[in-house]
Amino acid sequence: MLDHLTLHVRDIDRSVAFYAKALAPLGYVVKAHHEPTLGFGVDDGTPHSDFYLSPMGDPADRTDSAGHVSEASTACPVTHIAFLAVDEDSVRAFHAAALAAGGRDNGAPGPRPYHPGYYSAFVLDPDGNNIEAVTDWSGWFGRPAPQEHENPEDGGLDSRSMSISNTVKTTESDLNGDGPVTARSPSARKIKLFRSLFRGRDDVYAHGFVSKKTGKTGYAPAAWNEWSTLPNGKRIPTPPGQKRYKSLTDRVLLDHFTKRDDRLTNVVGLYPLSRESKVWFLVIDFDGDGWQDEIKVVRDVCERHGIAPAIERSRSGNGGHLWLFLSEKMDAAQVRRMGDALLNEASVLTHIKFRSYDRMFPNQDVLPEGGFGNLIALPLQRMARDNGNSVFVGERFLPYQDQWAYLSSIKRITPEQVHAIAALAKTANDPLGEPDVSDDFPSRPSGTSEKNDHRPSRAVAHSLSATDLPRSVTIVERGMLSVPKDGMTPAALNAIRRLAAFSNPDFYRAQAMRQPIYNKPRIIYRGEETDETLLLPRGCKEALTALLDRVGATVDYHNERNPGERIRVEFTGTLRERQNVAARSMLAHDDGILIAPTGFGKTVIAADLIAERKTNTLIILRSSALLEQWRERLGQFLDITAALPPLLTATGRVSRRKRHVIGQIGAGRNEPNGIIDIALSQSLFDRGDVPGAKRVKDLIGRYGMIIFDECHHVASVDTEAIARATDAKYVYGFTGTLKRDDGMQPIVTMRCGPVRDTVDVNEHMETQRFSRRYIP
Repeated sequence: MLDHLTLHVRDIDRSVAFYAKALAPLGYVVKAHHEPTLGFGVDDGTPHSDFYLSPMGDPADRTDSAGHVSEASTACPVTHIAFLAVDEDSVRAFHAAALAAGGRDNGAPGPRPYHPGYYSAFVLDPDGNNIEAVTDWSGWFGRPAPQEHENPEDGGLDSRSMSISNTVKTTESDLNGDGPVTARSPSARKIKLFRSLFRGRDDVYAHGFVSKKTGKTGYAPAAWNEWSTLPNGKRIPTPPGQKRYKSLTDRVLLDHFTKRDDRLTNVVGLYPLSRESKVWFLVIDFDGDGWQDEIKVVRDVCERHGIAPAIERSRSGNGGHLWLFLSEKMDAAQVRRMGDALLNEASVLTHIKFRSYDRMFPNQDVLPEGGFGNLIALPLQRMARDNGNSVFVGERFLPYQDQWAYLSSIKRITPEQVHAIAALAKTANDPLGEPDVSDDFPSRPSGTSEKNDHRPSRAVAHSLSATDLPRSVTIVERGMLSVPKDGMTPAALNAIRRLAAFSNPDFYRAQAMRQPIYNKPRIIYRGEETDETLLLPRGCKEALTALLDRVGATVDYHNERNPGERIRVEFTGTLRERQNVAARSMLAHDDGILIAPTGFGKTVIAADLIAERKTNTLIILRSSALLEQWRERLGQFLDITAALPPLLTATGRVSRRKRHVIGQIGAGRNEPNGIIDIALSQSLFDRGDVPGAKRVKDLIGRYGMIIFDECHHVASVDTEAIARATDAKYVYGFTGTLKRDDGMQPIVTMRCGPVRDTVDVNEHMETQRFSRRYIP
């Protein structure tokens, strides 16, 4: 297929008559009339033409000095034009029609030695131009056939097994539409089969592109007016509301199957989600290291439920797509719930990355307002197939010999099967279900309160047994809890990972409001891992201990955290009764959170903690407005005995100013003393190695105790980075409320520890020595 080409001809009427007949078998008609130029194009309902005929100049301009028409000037130079045909039958039809229209044979229909699968015919038109019709559907251009086969009866992978049509003689059943579609079947049957499986939006599709500025690839909705020109001549992307989108036609699919375009403009992306939020298939994407192991286990789980998924090697070759085709169009929410259930079940058999839950197509239950939802690149794309990718593979990840025969054999999933599997996800008690409707997130079991709820996330779904773990587990406590993988089954590792995971409320909130959910993961996971260990936040310790105790494993913790430097300090105040209860609740643990209203005296309790722990402490604030208040209260309630080093100027001289016993980092000062310091969180970063990046200052590792004031801010990116960087033995948080508008409070308990005490507002008001009266 050509983009467009113009030929200059001597007799425009004769040439138009010739090409109208010769190109009819290829689906070309006269479309564009730019007098005296006429354009031909595929009859696809669009005004696009790719082949033009234009008359040569006036004869007076082509005469010699004697007034005779010069043969040299009137001779049209021979031009070679190749038209892309759908299949070999179309090539033969073109050759016959062109000869009947007065053309001269320049090469009978047949294979050519240019490369395997190349089939064409040549005709000279009335002006002597060399016109070719070619079909080239070889799926493995320039690649030898693999020697290993999926099945003994399959034989080698033929270079034409991917083709819409090949040189093997078609049978009568193929032509009449009887029997399964194979590589021998006519292209019309293959396109019909493809459309019956890969069904999505037909009124719009996406095409690939390569950015000229960055070289990155992407997709954009195909439109007739993707770019607009401003009055000043500047070209800009057309606003979405003004675009005229292209339909997904058979010709578009043919280009996807056949064309090699480094710009990727012929790569088709399908939008699976209909206007009614229904789908015909579900796809789960796996990529990165171990993708084959993951997809194999999910395939086995599918087969346990009586469904047979199709596995496609991705365009890059570094991942795979698991396709589940439906017999009927169904609600996306129900189909995606089936996907959740399959992943949940597979996750107890192998390591299923949490991002797999975000890599579903479609990736949301309802169509976003004003959008199309996410897209998936269709398989069998030509350039990817040249590299052995974008094809369907068997158990050993080798391509099927006949891709079309395999597609014909796919069994669709019935609604009854979808409902049965999806029901498992509804009852699964794990971090991957629907978000909680209660005010506190994550939800707590009945009978528990915020005070004694120590779970960082929901309970795990899988019931572990003693065979899933070794009898004794040694866990090293540093900045994170280091859990050894050795001797643990995938089910046990999956259960432990989920202690550091929770559902993202922002995802479900956006989905409920029909907003885009791009870059909003369904699962927030704060664990990390190496080949040998799982790393969990310190706040997961009690949930982890409870999990291991339930299966009878002996847990041994090795505390390698920084105890800090011992300081001489005494508490000079007296705690009220309720303050003393709160302080004792905090001191009973190495970490934890105190929730208390304003005026309760959280700074006084912090002073008591410092005096009891007697280790150097860093207090982290979000706002400079509270800095002086903290310094004043600590100075009032603490008696600190320390020999302070002299305060130095920027040039290294001893400053005349006296160093304060309580150091300060931020608000215009950088004067830590390493005993008791108060810092603004934004002042605890240095410039990173990459421009624009930053890293937590090394001094964070010098302290034995860290106290976060207004600790609900620990869920923010910067403050969480500080909490992750510290390996202090003691970490505490104070706040008036743990609840955040974005629902990210599980991150706070993971980093600072569970809630140890909650002071009720009404309880606090009753202890105050003044009355309140409401005056309307």
